[in-house]
Amino acid sequence: FPVTIEVQVDNKVVRVLGTKINPINNQVKVDGEIIFSNLSKTYIAFHKPAGVLSTMSDPEGRSSLQDFFGSWPDRLFHVGRLDKESEGLIILTNDGTWAHEATHPSFGVKKTYLVLCENEVSSSQIDSLRKGVVLEDGLAKPLEVNRFGGWIELVIHEGRNQIVQIAFQTWV
Repeated sequence: FPVTIEVQVDNKVVRVLGTKINPINNQVKVDGEIIFSNLSKTYIAFHKPAGVLSTMSDPEGRSSLQDFFGSWPDRLFHVGRLDKESEGLIILTNDGTWAHEATHPSFGVKKTYLVLCENEVSSSQIDSLRKGVVLEDGLAKPLEVNRFGGWIELVIHEGRNQIVQIAFQTWV
């Protein structure tokens, strides 16, 4: 038996699959019953351990954020990423718009990385880092480079792949 379900947006019957709505501004009814959506936003500050991929799934089955948040009731977006062997703060949220604005370079959000160096870092290495590093897709120049004892603070506004790792790989 064919089943007919009537969906209305703002009291108009929807006849086109994939019709987009704004759950804040539009009223949705299914068979005359108003549907209320959960509009709460979730923001999670998570200390990503070394050895965990900054992704919600990995086809190779490696450890990922899915291991920690796979049963979360909402879809979560990771805000930025850290290399597999890096550890540190990563934010997860169900607010896709905010995640996009926080990570897309066009919004100019600063990202600060702290790197603990095993060996003493010379002034010439700091100066070299301030001039930028060459990545596969061109020069990446940090906004700031500061030294605090054995720690180097690197402030960037773009999240290009492996920018921090490549910046420090020649020092090892």
